[in-house]
Amino acid sequence: MLPALNVRLPIELSPRLHRQLLGWCRETARELDVPGVARGDVIEALLRYLVEDDTVSAAIRARLSAGMRPAWSPRQPFPRAVADD
Repeated sequence: MLPALNVRLPIELSPRLHRQLLGWCRETARELDVPGVARGDVIEALLRYLVEDDTVSAAIRARLSAGMRPAWSPRQPFPRAVADD
């Protein structure tokens, strides 16, 4: 059996959210006294937290249910990011 390969998951962020993520990574790197914190490591940690913690999972479902992000189906074009600056 072949070893499982990692799955690449490209995402689009608004410029504002991307700046917030970069700022969080810089701040965390300073707090941890390391040269840098990779965005992919942060997203992977968040996804692990999401699937391992029922409280976090329920909170995310509630935000999605409340319309945090518009619904999308393969029959519709994916909504493009709108500048929020």
